[in-house]
Amino acid sequence: MGRKSSLTPERLAKDINFFEGYVAKCEIAFVSVANTLIDNFISKYQQDDVIVDPVSVNDYIVHFNIYSNGQKQLHSLINIISEDINVIDFELHVIEEC
Repeated sequence: MGRKSSLTPERLAKDINFFEGYVAKCEIAFVSVANTLIDNFISKYQQDDVIVDPVSVNDYIVHFNIYSNGQKQLHSLINIISEDINVIDFELHVIEEC
């Protein structure tokens, strides 16, 4: 008879930090903050490997966390977003690993 191993995937993964990607924390000023405009903005830029997550809304400014697998992809997306017709101002606070 074989012995039952005490090693499980959960025990093996304990205290191991898996790389998840990057997050860009930014604030975007819009011409308007109507729900449909924000929803359309999110659906325009969200992809299979990019998550656009609104954190807070103040007046015409929305704070976003934008998650991606790569820094290059985030920088490229940020350049595109900053040129969006509905964006008045774009401020990137930080890009960091998450």
